[in-house]
Amino acid sequence: MVRRSFRFGLRLGLLGGAGFALMKVLQARRDEREQEAALRSTEPWPPITPAPGPAHQPSSPPGAAPTPGPQPEAAPPPPVAVRPDSAEPPPRQAVATKEAEATWVDPEGRVCPPSHPIKGKLKSHLFHAPGMFAYDRTIPDRCYASEEEAEADGLSRARR
Repeated sequence: MVRRSFRFGLRLGLLGGAGFALMKVLQARRDEREQEAALRSTEPWPPITPAPGPAHQPSSPPGAAPTPGPQPEAAPPPPVAVRPDSAEPPPRQAVATKEAEATWVDPEGRVCPPSHPIKGKLKSHLFHAPGMFAYDRTIPDRCYASEEEAEADGLSRARR
């Protein structure tokens, strides 16, 4: 009895699977035909008509003259700062840029130079030190001399 119900279930499952596969194939064919028909369409696009503006409804009868409302006052022009020609501009302070403070070097292919062994990945914001689990397979974006420099650049130490 168990063997008989197992065979029945097996046949029913195979029949259901075959029916499902057939249904998916037919749906895929129908979708392909619909896409091809949409691409082959030769009907012109409908013309674009401008949107109608809001209807103007006067509040007074057509023969009456409009009453002037209060006119807004013109704002005075903003004051212009004039610098005397004899005054020299203040000395510019040196602006420190990230390029000037860069403590990293570009990698040489997939390896970092011996002077900068820490591998940094910008996408994951992680750095890998020598001896860590994924150090050998990490393709670096930047190489750092120490972990502190990598952390100062915004990267975090990888967990393993």
